[in-house]
Amino acid sequence: MRPQNLRRCDAGQLHTLEGLSASLLMVLVLLYAVQATSITPLTTSTSNLHVESQLKFLAEDILTTSDITSGSSPSVLKSTIYAWNGSTFIWNGTAYTDEQNNNSRFNTTLTNTLRSVLVPLGIAHNVEFIFLDNSSSTFALTSKKVVWSGNPSFNAVTASRRVTLHLSEFNNSYYYANTSIGDLDNNTSAFQPLLGIYSPYNNTDLYNLVEVRLTLWRL
Repeated sequence: MRPQNLRRCDAGQLHTLEGLSASLLMVLVLLYAVQATSITPLTTSTSNLHVESQLKFLAEDILTTSDITSGSSPSVLKSTIYAWNGSTFIWNGTAYTDEQNNNSRFNTTLTNTLRSVLVPLGIAHNVEFIFLDNSSSTFALTSKKVVWSGNPSFNAVTASRRVTLHLSEFNNSYYYANTSIGDLDNNTSAFQPLLGIYSPYNNTDLYNLVEVRLTLWRL
């Protein structure tokens, strides 16, 4: 009859062999799965994910730094929205020009940043303004192309920033006619129920809320 300690040793060896066999089986299954996976040009690789992550950080940094307010002056994002004339601008190699009129250019601090940071790196970029359109009895989200480089690729990244516009900060005489970004609280029948606020005062300093959306992708 074998001593008790030898039987325990045999049992321990069996458990060890079972563990090794299970681990080996798992490795073989994973190896088979990897070999069976089709690698195509559209397959997302680790390097692509790294590039997308860096582009995401870059887009967010551009919008964040452009949304800083200094004293009583509007931020870069807000000034860009106020300076927009409603046209779509494209990069022609030297400037952002109106797609309908090459003599009309869009020169702001934001477009200068895009030109100096993104263009040299070969990064395509779109800028869109998304806002509430109050031209009817109900509000509707409207998207406008501001800077346009075409339809983004499948691996494009997007960052956005919301900006509040105020009547006291810009001359809005022709702004609505050019951009269709209107004064929200002029339409009290839609505006007040939207916010859950009912007030006899509809001439507040609030003008509109605009989401600035920046999309980047590698050419």
